Amino acid sequence: MTYNQEQNVMLVIDCKNILYKIFYRMLRQENPVFGEYATKITTTFLAHILNYAQTFHSNKIIFAWDSIGADFRKEVFPGYKADREVTTEKTYAQQIFEWIRNVAVPSIGFKNNIYLDGLEADDILAQMAEQFTYMIQFTNDKDLYSTLRKDISIYNPYTRKMFTIKDFTEKYGIDVTDWYKVKAYAGCNSDKIPGVNGIAEKRACQFINGQLKEGTKAYNNIASCDGSKIYDFNVPLVKLPHERTPELTLMPDEFSLRGLTGLCNTLESTALLSDMTVWNNLFNNTL
Repeated sequence: MTYNQEQNVMLVIDCKNILYKIFYRMLRQENPVFGEYATKITTTFLAHILNYAQTFHSNKIIFAWDSIGADFRKEVFPGYKADREVTTEKTYAQQIFEWIRNVAVPSIGFKNNIYLDGLEADDILAQMAEQFTYMIQFTNDKDLYSTLRKDISIYNPYTRKMFTIKDFTEKYGIDVTDWYKVKAYAGCNSDKIPGVNGIAEKRACQFINGQLKEGTKAYNNIASCDGSKIYDFNVPLVKLPHERTPELTLMPDEFSLRGLTGLCNTLESTALLSDMTVWNNLFNNTL
């Protein structure tokens, strides 16, 4: 995507993706004092949002959140994301994240704070890509590669690098619309979705673009009846957005500097106070 400062690019945030980055960095750097973490995580998260807005000259922020509890994919495959260890730290982090979603973000006046029961932030980002143009998606999740377009890129908050449709084509040699097929054949270790035996992303890409030699073990595994069954089973698990994702309606923000000040008071933190003028100027709102 060619960046043009005159265009107000939409910034779509995979919130938990960024929040876990902040949380685990704090765990590595400090002795856990959980009572202080809500303030530090909230202020750091908002500082990230302000930085992104400044960097890309945009005041269009969309917050996307994973659903908690009900999961449409688990209804089909109970093993989906199974065996993820539940720790005291993760439980506490989730409570903080929920407070940020339910209290912090709305109190500032951001209206596009999207949470859909049974669905994931990935589904929201993918649905955004189907409905809107000219956006940057903030995530390190490779599943979102299917959303890449000439006017939609992905910014990795971990590496701080942009990934474009050109980068994708050069790396994988397939069309982005075929990316879900790669995931269906190869499976997904992080989501505990088993793929076709012996097939990883590279072999799946070779099969899709006709470069995998017929008669090889990898080719036969994919083309077999078992391979076809695995593919058909995995498609609804990996294809984005999920078929039950509704059309999204965006609303104009009502940014409130008073709300941000009140949030700082609630958190008993002055960390954001020095940036109040920047917030106000960027979002073009007044007290």
